[in-house]
Order: sequence, then C-alpha cells, then structure tokens
Amino acid sequence: MKILKLTRGIWLAICLLGLVWSNPALAPAQEKTASSQTAASLYLAVTEADLKKLLPPPPVDASKQHQSEVAVMLDLQAKRTPAQEKEAQAQDKLSLTVFADVLGKDFDAQHFPKTDAFLTRLIQNAGPVTEMGKELWKRPRPFVTYGQIQPCLRRSQSNSYPSGHATIAQLWARTLAEVFPKQRAAILRKGDQIALNRVIAGVHYPSDIAAGKKLGEFLFTQARKNPAFLADLKQVKEECQKKD
Repeated sequence: MKILKLTRGIWLAICLLGLVWSNPALAPAQEKTASSQTAASLYLAVTEADLKKLLPPPPVDASKQHQSEVAVMLDLQAKRTPAQEKEAQAQDKLSLTVFADVLGKDFDAQHFPKTDAFLTRLIQNAGPVTEMGKELWKRPRPFVTYGQIQPCLRRSQSNSYPSGHATIAQLWARTLAEVFPKQRAAILRKGDQIALNRVIAGVHYPSDIAAGKKLGEFLFTQARKNPAFLADLKQVKEECQKKD
C-alpha cells in the first residue's frame, strides 16, 4: 500500500511537470531530421528544434527537483519487490506481449503479425528521435551519477533524457487505444506503468519518463497526419477485428 501511495505521488509530480511545460505549435523542419521522410516505412520527421520547443532541459543536479527525484528513486529501490523486478525485466525489450495482460495472452507476433510489424515501425520512428534528445541534453543515467542506485536491469550505455521506453510505451498505447477503443483506459494505464517501471528499476529519473510520455504523445499526433500511418493503422484494425 505504501508503494501504491508513492507511485501515485510520482505520477502527480509528473502531471505537475506537464502542466508547466508549454507545448506551442512546432516549427517546420529546418535542421537535420531524426528520421527520413523519404523512407517508405517511416511516418515522421522531427528536428532538434522541435525537441527544444516541446521539452524543457532536464533539471540540473543541484536543483531541488533533481535531488527530490533521487530521493524518490532510493525509496522505491529500498521497497522494490521481486515481482516488480520481474515485471520490469519482462518489459526491458518491448514487444506486443507487454500488453498481453490487457489484450489477451495470444497478443503476440505469431497471432498478430501485421500489428507486430506496425509497432516495430513505430520503434524505428521513435528511436532516432529519442536518441537525438539524449544526445542533445546528455543527461547521465541515475546509476552513473549515484553509486547507491542499483538497477535491476541491464545498465544501458545511452543517456537518460528523455526515456525511450516511456516514449515508445506512450506511442504504442495511444495507437493501440485506437485499435481497441473498449480497452482504451486499461491500455493507457499499461503504457504509464511500463514507463514508471523504468524508475522503479533504477534506470531513469521521474522527469525522464515525464519527457518520454510527452514526446510519445507528440509523435502519435504527428504520425496521425501521415497518410501512410493511417493506411497501416487501418490494416492493423482489420487484423485485430478478425481475431476479436
């Protein structure tokens, strides 16, 4: 119960972060893009300027917010259970199966090949964007800066901000919520939990996943403007309706 209360507290803090972050209309592409518009399988083109307008810099180490996040992570680590570690480890490599407890035990690549290919393409779109953000802000992982933070996952060599897992989880959740509207609320909760598990696991700060969630929402909104995305989404809906 204490963990549940703390978890809610983290999400409250993340929501408050979202309230103070502005989200003006993004400028047209003027800099090197994170993904090529000429690739037939891709739906997005995002620039460094876009990221700077969408997301604030991560809090500096000396700030009260940063120190508060470190304290939250250490508290979560002290209370982390084997079940939480197992769940985070199962989500370290994202696949359809991370949503199986919401969409059914057969929600996997074998039974939903078109859906699997579609979500893989979304990773191919989101990955370069998050990597561009990581390179832009160069925030070290929590366990790099603080030896007392001991992750229960592999120690990624990439930077921390924004969280790639949180970005993709939000992008996938928003997409799957359109495919399965009756399960929308549960799907979105699952996306949030996947992101939060990265904090519980000790590999991301809370502000990393807040930024990832915001970025995932933006990428989904942008992708929906692309006819190729909408055409592929239609095929996924048809596949899922046949299996339903």
